[in-house]
Amino acid sequence: MNIIKQFKLRKLNKERERLLNEFTVEDITVQGVGPLGKSLNNAAKRACLMDGLEKLDAKIKAIMEG
Repeated sequence: MNIIKQFKLRKLNKERERLLNEFTVEDITVQGVGPLGKSLNNAAKRACLMDGLEKLDAKIKAIMEG
């Protein structure tokens, strides 16, 4: 693997770590029955996290294949 691919992969992995560290466990897990607003907020945060991770994984896969 050439140096440019390695650099891109390292950058994407750091972005993945940053994204994972941005959210707390409480943000992305169900914490029992709570107020509807908090539940919707947590669902939105989970969706944001999963969307970001899927995009990063797709970029990583493209670099590895390309």
